[in-house]
Amino acid sequence: MLCFTHVYAQDNNVTDKKQIIPAIKFHSTVQFGLLEGEAPSAFQIQTINGIQYKTWYAGIGVGIDNYKFRTIPLFADIQKNILNKPITPYVFTDIGIQFPWLRNDQKSQIAQSNFNNGFYFNFGAGYKINLIKNNALLFSTAFSLKQFSNNYSTIYPCDFGPCSEQDYSQHFKYTLRRLSLQIGWLF
Repeated sequence: MLCFTHVYAQDNNVTDKKQIIPAIKFHSTVQFGLLEGEAPSAFQIQTINGIQYKTWYAGIGVGIDNYKFRTIPLFADIQKNILNKPITPYVFTDIGIQFPWLRNDQKSQIAQSNFNNGFYFNFGAGYKINLIKNNALLFSTAFSLKQFSNNYSTIYPCDFGPCSEQDYSQHFKYTLRRLSLQIGWLF
């Protein structure tokens, strides 16, 4: 007796696997920018590291912001590509906290200043141009908000006669609104 067996195998098509498992990519971005507002123009540098899923990108960023007072913003970044093409406009928002990092010329020599951390916000749009595999050139413009406060106190000694020293204290809250123009490299 002869026995015939029919064997069926699974089709191992690579394109089907790509459709089942979406591509999640890790990216880093380095950006340089110019900040414009009421205070004199200043520069900023940022680096953002995160993951991309389809047309969405989310990451954590840190930078140096020299507008009015030097600060270090630490923020969460969310971006959305408008098109799923190599050249696409995109929108983004950053939200986080500012850490003061004053230069020597920004510190008062006659009074004690205590700068406090503050709020950081950025909202804008840009244009992304993919150049080579996983590398892109970025151009963006944004409305940027920088907030922090300063407790400033001066002690005046008495010049004549018996008296106690006078402590003069002030509290300043800074809300700096500015326009940010940036160019960056995504890799």
